[in-house]
Order: sequence, then structure tokens, then C-alpha cells
Amino acid sequence: MSVLARAEQLLAEKQPDRALQLFDQCLQDTPDSVAAMIGRGRALNNLRQPAAAEAAFRQAVAAAPDNAVAQNFLGHVLRGQGKAAAARPAFEAAIAASPDYALAHYNLGTVLALEKDYAAAAAAFERGRELGHAPVPVLLNLAELYQFLERFNDAARCLQALNRDYPEQVAGWEAAGEFWYSLGEVQRAKHCYEEALRLDPGSPVALAGRGLLHELWGDIETGLELLPATSDNSLVRYARARLLRRQGQTDAALSILEELVARTDDLARDPRLYFTLGEVLDKLGRYDDAFCAFDHANAIKPAPFSIADHDAEVDRLIIHGNPAFFEHAARARTEGAMPVFIVGMPRSGTSLVEQILASHSAVHAGGERFELLQIRRDLQHFPQELAQFDEEKCNALRRRYRDSYGPIDDSKGAWTDKLPKNCFNLGLVAMLFPEARIIWCQRDPRDTGLSVYFQNMNFRSDPWTSRLDHIAAYTRSVERIMLHWSSVLPLPILPVRYEELVDNADDQVAAILGFLGLPFEPACLEFHRTRRLVNTASYAQVRKPLYRSSLQRWKNYDGHLGPLADLA
Repeated sequence: MSVLARAEQLLAEKQPDRALQLFDQCLQDTPDSVAAMIGRGRALNNLRQPAAAEAAFRQAVAAAPDNAVAQNFLGHVLRGQGKAAAARPAFEAAIAASPDYALAHYNLGTVLALEKDYAAAAAAFERGRELGHAPVPVLLNLAELYQFLERFNDAARCLQALNRDYPEQVAGWEAAGEFWYSLGEVQRAKHCYEEALRLDPGSPVALAGRGLLHELWGDIETGLELLPATSDNSLVRYARARLLRRQGQTDAALSILEELVARTDDLARDPRLYFTLGEVLDKLGRYDDAFCAFDHANAIKPAPFSIADHDAEVDRLIIHGNPAFFEHAARARTEGAMPVFIVGMPRSGTSLVEQILASHSAVHAGGERFELLQIRRDLQHFPQELAQFDEEKCNALRRRYRDSYGPIDDSKGAWTDKLPKNCFNLGLVAMLFPEARIIWCQRDPRDTGLSVYFQNMNFRSDPWTSRLDHIAAYTRSVERIMLHWSSVLPLPILPVRYEELVDNADDQVAAILGFLGLPFEPACLEFHRTRRLVNTASYAQVRKPLYRSSLQRWKNYDGHLGPLADLA
């Protein structure tokens, strides 16, 4: 066996110190051996000497720039040192030298994700999968990326492939359970959590997730029964605290939460813990302490949001969505029940309005639908290319949306989509659904902004929610785009003030139904009795009658409003 072969064997046997000696000997005998240079770098990296490993790989790359393996290892060690920008060209060089090098495509995806170029990262991961590199971490990372991109169908595809190809991997079932839970697909989430528990009966993620599903159903007692009261696991105890808080056992919940904050495990660095702590402290009237908890929760979360980029996007929508555009824009053929899009700021009453409509016998409530976002992202030059659409294109996209939405009972005269951020997609709505009605939910922006800040919003799909200045800027952009649509959109728009709905429900509900051409039904005033799953931050509120305690809540936090104060 040659010296080089013996060194490689020792490296495979996890003896990097002995392997390094032989690689050095090989380089003394054959100074231009690229294989020995690469092996030396690997041994040094395994010995946790990344700077020396980098030097070894750079030597190999200098000797053989087209050596894909050397370039890939150089990128790997650079990435490990936090040098993502320097690692990227190394991985790109590896791919240029060997286009079918699956691992290099995956590694390129990891640095693109670190650079927040999520679409390019997903494409790199997918290419790696096509070439055969699809272990569990790849599928998990890819599903996570697609959630960042709000490409939920693609995320589901990855998780389903993971559960199909690696059915004994608990992590795959846990991730799928969390994913379906986040989308309100409770039966799918329940199945995934149960599969995880079949493989690992003590899985904290699955135990906690299965228990918290009952929070969405409003069945707190059953949720608590499913959580082992004697468990010392932080995640399970956190889930118990959440449910106890919903049950009104505020002191018991606070005791658990304070105990968990004092721990030093991963949950003590999890924003969910501090959001729930803030809720409990708010309920107890300890507003300064509550704000500190909410502030800490948001500080932990990433904030991948650019005010300038977002404002520029709104500018483009306004410039291209002008009166002349809508005068000549193509439209899809209309058929079936009337679409109702409920938009505005999150926490402005969108869930409440939909719950009221869901209580009407002629309305099918669809909840938050993401297909319009996916359609928009699939367009390469949005919104400019909308001007090139013809009726056939509009019909095709309308069918795509409706196929994704699912069947609607023939007895229903209207169906709803209450994704708040569709306020930025109403130009597209006007083309695909020219018969649609728009309900614009409004609320005191200080209350809305604080309510957003106090909720553990999904930073992947709503990256603006974890910093007060971002919330203020986003609030202004919603107002700006909706005022624009109100002046140019060929669709009826009904503003609904949350405060007026609370103060004068009879007249406001009648006005909403009248706007939709629906007869009044008393059940709409008893909306809290309508049994349906609501998987938004408002799931608890829509199960109660209208309540005034949510009005002018900002006054409890007047000293903490910061940039939200300027929204008054």
C-alpha cells in the first residue's frame, strides 16, 4: 500500500493526526501531489485547525484550479470559518469544473442561504437532489427554504419525500408536523406527530405539538391530558404553560414560564417562551414587564426585512397599476360563487370579519390562502408582465388558484380568502377575479402594530414583524397601496373599522352583508358559536363575543411605542 493510500485509510479510520504525518511525508517525496495537498487539508480540518486547512486547500487549488474536489473542500473550510462570501466562488468553481458534482451544488446552496438569496439556494439544493444528493438534512433545509419563500406546496413536497424515503427518521415527522401545524392542517399535523411518537414515544416536539393542536380546536382540557404532567422536558412544560394560560390558570402558567426562563437549555433562547411570558404578564397587568418579555422575544428572532426594498416594491405596484393599465388589462371569465378577499394589516380584524361571514349559510370561509403569492412569485417580471396577459392566461391562472383552493359547496354564493398581505396582490386579483369584492380591515395602527409585535409571527413569511420600525414602515405601505387601489381598482372595496365593528356590531355586520349582496342572518352576530378551525393569531378571540378590552390597548404601553406613536 502506498504512503498516500495508507494516509487516506487512516483518515477514514478517524486518525487524522497519524494521517497528517503520512500526507506530509508524501508531499516531501512528491511535492506536486494534489491528492496529498487535499488529504493534508482534510486532516488539518478534522484536527480543528481551519486556518491551516484553508492554506492547504488553497495550495491544492493553486496547483490544480480545475480540481473540483479541492475547490469544494476549500469552500467547505471557508464556510466553516464564517466566510460565506469567500466560500461561494470556491463552490461555483467546483461546479464549473464538474457540473454534475452533487455535493458542490448542495454546499453552494448553504452559502446562498446564509447570504439570504433563498430562491437561488433552493435551486442549488434542488440541483443537488436531481444529481442524487438527497439525505435527510438536504430535504429538511430545502423545506425550510421553501417556507422562507412562501412556496408552501414545494415545502410540502420535500417533507412528503422525506417521510416517504426515510420513514424511520423521527426528525422528518417532527418537521412535517410543525409545518402542517403552522398552516392549520391539523389532521395532517396530528398524523405526523403520531408517527414521530410511534418511533420515539418521548419526542418532545411531537408531544408538545400534539397537545397544542387542541389549543387551535379550543379543547384545552384534552390538550393538557395529552401532555405528561410529570415531564421535566422544557418544550413539554412550555406547552402546558400555554394551555394553562388559555384555561385561565395565569399564575400556574407564570410559575412554569419563569422556571423555564431560568434554565439554560435551548428553549431559554426560543422566542416562543418569551411571547407566552409576555401574554401572561399582560394578563396580570404587569405591562412594563410584559413589554420587556415581548421585546426580548423579538430581539431573538431574525429580521430579514429591508424597508427600502419593500417601499420600492410598492412603488412599482403603484406605477404599473395605473388607470390606463386597468382600462386595457385582460380579465378572466367569471363563473361560480363570488370571491371575497379580506385584506389589510394582520391583527386588524381580518379573522373576525371572516368568522362573521363564515357564520352565514351562503359563505364558504377559506382562511388564509397562499396560491396568489405563489402565482406572483412564479412570474419573472411582476408586475410589469401583467400587461402582456391575455384572457387565456388569466383563465389559466384563475383555474390554478381555484384548483388549489378546493371544492366549494354549490349552495354557497360566496367564498373568502383572508390573507392580509393580498392587499399587495389586488391588481392581479382584478384580472383573475373581476367579479371579486374586497373588504379592507382597518384598526388604530398603534393597536395593530403592538398586537403584531406581541405575536410570534412567522419571520419567514412576515419578516417585518420583529422590529418596531419595520412594523411602522409596513403599516404605512399597506395604507399607501390600499389608498392607491381605492382610486384605480375596478373592484368594489369596503373599508371596515375594527373599532366601529366592536361598538356597533349590528349596523356594521349588516353593512358587510349588504356589500356582498347577502341577506342578514342572526347567526352572523353569534359568530363565536360557529365551530371552525381558525389558525391565525386570532384563534382565541374569534371564539368569544366582541370585546372592548382590545380597544386602545396601546395606552397600556404608551411609553414603549417608539416609531408606532407616529402612526396615530
